[in-house]
Amino acid sequence: MLREVLQYDAPIWVVVDGSTDNSRLLLNALVTEYSYSLKVVDLPKKYG
Repeated sequence: MLREVLQYDAPIWVVVDGSTDNSRLLLNALVTEYSYSLKVVDLPKKYG
């Protein structure tokens, strides 16, 4: 779904909240491809 949203050229911010499910690894390819609009914030631990 994120790839579909990125087609609109709107800025998208994704927060990875200390998750251990490899979310960041999955986002790395998208960040490379859509670096102009996709930003990822890595938090060291879950806050909620």
